[in-house]
Parts: sequence; structure tokens; C-alpha cells
Amino acid sequence: VGPRDLAKGECIFKYRSGTEEKIAISLDGAASAAVEGLENMQKQLYDAALERLTTGITEGITYDEMRDTLESDEAGVYPGAGLYLVPWKCDADNEDKIKE
Repeated sequence: VGPRDLAKGECIFKYRSGTEEKIAISLDGAASAAVEGLENMQKQLYDAALERLTTGITEGITYDEMRDTLESDEAGVYPGAGLYLVPWKCDADNEDKIKE
């Protein structure tokens, strides 16, 4: 908040997420507007991250299909599938198979 803002009795808000416009806010309402704006920004960032997570999960494939995809580096291409939910049986035979 600078001297011109104080003279006008307002401050300018500009968020990096959501709207690109500058918003003039009365100094009396600045604290509550800041809280509201930060809560909105956090929700937008969370929703975007959740969308990336849910669209980046591959289900319904076998271990061999997952391995082939990872070995061909298809998973390394954004926004390719980043997480795989595959059947898993925790025993020594499965561990040996994965080590191969």
C-alpha cells in the first residue's frame, strides 16, 4: 500500500490465479477481501490439481501393460498417465517378477 493508495482510501488487488484484472478495494474492506481472495485462489489451485490427478490415473491394466508403457517412456510425456493402479499380490514370486 503506497501513499497514493492511502490518499484514495483504497488499495489494488491483483491475483496470479483466476482473474487477471486489478481490483480496487476500500481500505476498510481490504482485510476481509484479502482473506476471501486467498480462499478463492486456494480453491482454484486445489481444483486444478485434483483434475490433473484424476485424469492422470490409469486403471484396469495389467502389470505387464504398465511395465511396457513405462519402458517405452509414454508415461514421461505430459500430460500422460502418471499413476497406475494395477493389481498387486505382495509375495516373493511377484517381487522376483518385478526385479526381472
